[in-house]
Amino acid sequence: MPTPVKKTPPAKATAIVTDVVTDTAAATDAVVTDTQNTTDAHKTTDTQKPTATKKFVAKVLGAATPPPAKRTFPAMTVPPPRRTIAPADPPFLGVAGDSDAGKTVDFGFSFPFAMWLADAGGLEPVRSLCGYDPRDQTVKGAETVDDLTAAIDMAIENGYHTLIIDDASAKFQTSYTLHEASAPVGNSGAPDGYYAYQQLLADTMRFRARGRTAGIGVVMNFWLDRPKTNNKGKLKKGGPAIPGIAGKEALIVLLDLMLRCDKDPARQPWPGIYRRDPGDNSWLTKDRYSIGVRELPMNVGEILRYAGFDLAESPWKPARLYDWQEEVVDAIAVEMWRSGSEGDASIGRAWVAKLAESGATASQIRWTLRDAVDRVTIWRLVPRADNIASEFGW
Repeated sequence: MPTPVKKTPPAKATAIVTDVVTDTAAATDAVVTDTQNTTDAHKTTDTQKPTATKKFVAKVLGAATPPPAKRTFPAMTVPPPRRTIAPADPPFLGVAGDSDAGKTVDFGFSFPFAMWLADAGGLEPVRSLCGYDPRDQTVKGAETVDDLTAAIDMAIENGYHTLIIDDASAKFQTSYTLHEASAPVGNSGAPDGYYAYQQLLADTMRFRARGRTAGIGVVMNFWLDRPKTNNKGKLKKGGPAIPGIAGKEALIVLLDLMLRCDKDPARQPWPGIYRRDPGDNSWLTKDRYSIGVRELPMNVGEILRYAGFDLAESPWKPARLYDWQEEVVDAIAVEMWRSGSEGDASIGRAWVAKLAESGATASQIRWTLRDAVDRVTIWRLVPRADNIASEFGW
């Protein structure tokens, strides 16, 4: 595997913070995006559709389904919930989801200075949606679980604080296939059917031990293996796509987080969410940080910041690509927290205009609003000191 080039932080850009955070001008309805004009130019209204098409759509699809209701939250007078104790070790986590669920894009937003272990073409979503090119941080050529273990040491040697393993399931499946091909022949004359699983479990244990003690963040995304029932009626829990239940459980037991990707159509423009329901025994998930929310925004960076990794004493911090961004994200989130969800739209429009006037690009504005909205969403959902009674059902 080739050695990546260490990415250096960009030059300071404090002007945007100074111009934006201190500007408390009234909200405006002006929304600035770089795609609005193009979208409007190609938009076809219902009255412009041919009559035959309208009849066909009505016949096939029936009546239009109304959009799902969006949850509402009241204005808050108490401070937003923030952790006061930092985790003791860097994160070791995984997420699992279908192809095109948004896993890679979320990691691109959440860990802009990480070393990537990715296959050819795998990081195109980061280039197109996150607004930066991670090619100098990317290592290609990893094929097996042992390659993942070696990549952890490569990341440490090259000064990275985070290693991202994209499509980790492919490496686990390749290792299993190679072990299966080399399985010894038993007394029956057939290859040992347990050999490949046993060897993969040994690979997994070595990887897990190195990842857990690496001293850097190790984050992975997996394909999704759905729950199944075998021919004896026993449930096989869903989770990350790793051959064999033993290896899957052996890895998850030492992870800090294991989240499942899903979608919530009511969340716009990013419908992706992470699920972790401790009461749902059909899925393998994990939450050592005790976030306590069954449905979280698909934003690992904000989840980890809420978990306490943004505190000064934290052994690892989720980095920002732009030095002004964290202050602006928090200012927007606090404003939304105080106003309640009914004020989100007007606050968001005002900040879009402020950021555009300060010189932020469209991708920077989207990224900033994404994190601000997800931060206040987490604040609104997590257990808080002012609603402890409700946790007991009182």
